[in-house]
Amino acid sequence: YTKAGLITLFLWLLWGDFCFTIMEAVVPALLPVKLNQLGAPNSMIGLIVTTIPGLMNMMINPVVSFRSDRYRSKWGRRIPFLVCATPFLVLFLVLLGYAEPIGAWVHGLIGSSEDQRLPVVFVTFGLLMVCFQFFNMFVGSVYYYLFNDVIPRAFLARFMALFRMVGAASGALFNFFIFKYATTHLSEIFLGAGLLYLIAFAFMCWKVH
Repeated sequence: YTKAGLITLFLWLLWGDFCFTIMEAVVPALLPVKLNQLGAPNSMIGLIVTTIPGLMNMMINPVVSFRSDRYRSKWGRRIPFLVCATPFLVLFLVLLGYAEPIGAWVHGLIGSSEDQRLPVVFVTFGLLMVCFQFFNMFVGSVYYYLFNDVIPRAFLARFMALFRMVGAASGALFNFFIFKYATTHLSEIFLGAGLLYLIAFAFMCWKVH
């Protein structure tokens, strides 16, 4: 890399990290608020938000990591996994933001009684969470390994320091500016986070290889 090329590489990776951190913060921060607002018991909230992702991570992460380590292409080892998973990840992230009206529509479609409406909505949240987490595991399992593949070893420590700073800043900005709208603009937040992530990762994957 030239000096300009190295700076450009850092900027693209850090921009991707900024958007990735915001996307990663949306589900665990806002989904429990929404489920609690709908009257879901704490056990169900824990199952959807924590238990399901944890079990899927345990099963998917080792397999995807192993495959990406041994994958070879003109785009490198990691980029193909990121590119293929990102559109589906964004799709199910956005659908999670609209899970309540989707669940209500399914409830009307199957003709269940009114007391079954909320259970159908909660099942909808759970199914969309499984789909989202499946593709999120493809990204999370290889994204952090990308740095070691493209950044010269002499600059890796400095990049990781910047990486942590950007991640902390994006988390703080999310909590300060966005979290307060969790109960009033949930769907819009999920949609905005998904589109921001899609655009950021598309450009990062295009520019970094």
